[in-house]
Amino acid sequence: MVERILDIVAVQPTSNSELSDRWGMSYGKEVHRYLTSNLEEYYYRGPDVKIRATEAAEKIRREWDVVRSSHIEFLTCLRGNRARTGSSGLQRVN
Repeated sequence: MVERILDIVAVQPTSNSELSDRWGMSYGKEVHRYLTSNLEEYYYRGPDVKIRATEAAEKIRREWDVVRSSHIEFLTCLRGNRARTGSSGLQRVN
């Protein structure tokens, strides 16, 4: 579900048809059904009837970016420890 919220944020303004292609659905009606059943608080339709992200969806995107950035920093640090120690970098503490 998070991936689909991130898609809406990334491709807005968008249409059912564009999202159906992106999400591997056969018809725009499937997208409409999915949106109304699962993502109602994360999208709205603008005056041009295009799908747009709500502030709640934008907030998830910002939080996802922080988590992803922290994860990358952690992996970079872990790889650096492996290079220095020749192991996983994790040591047992008694």
